[in-house]
Amino acid sequence: MSKENFINENKQSPYFCEEMNKVCSKLEGIDVEKEYINNKADRDYNRFSLKYLFDYLQNKFSTIFSKFKKRESNKNSNSFSITDPELILYLTELAYKNDKMFFISFLKIFPEFSSKLTKINPSIKSTDVEFCALLKLNLNTKEIARIRKLSVRAVEAKKYRIRKKLGISTKDCMYNWINKI
Repeated sequence: MSKENFINENKQSPYFCEEMNKVCSKLEGIDVEKEYINNKADRDYNRFSLKYLFDYLQNKFSTIFSKFKKRESNKNSNSFSITDPELILYLTELAYKNDKMFFISFLKIFPEFSSKLTKINPSIKSTDVEFCALLKLNLNTKEIARIRKLSVRAVEAKKYRIRKKLGISTKDCMYNWINKI
């Protein structure tokens, strides 16, 4: 006898209905308990992931700040080298996330960058300096467009205007010129 036939034949029986209700309530209880266990596991997993993320970020920041301290103790160096891959990667990650801390962190790593640009053109805007920071990281036009949510043509126009403001010749590579600053 199949399961469906058995249920159809015994549907009318009060005993069967009572037993089915008991089984269903037990099953619902199991589902509720199962859901609680799953939610608890998710909460524990989230706590673990947040702890791991916090430890990772704390380690990353302590590495970066130790580099800051080394730079401050070394009087011969004016700023970090553009080839320092850890710091450049950190700044690039902030830029790709369009994080507000990008420009602040950039100025901490390259403290004279903004003042050198304002010496060349005192009327340069802070947004232009921030744009030049993206160029110093060697991000190409398409990457800058993606980061700033602009069209490629708008980025090219901005590069042209900055080139004019800073007096960069069309013969000079803008990236090389900015990296020398």
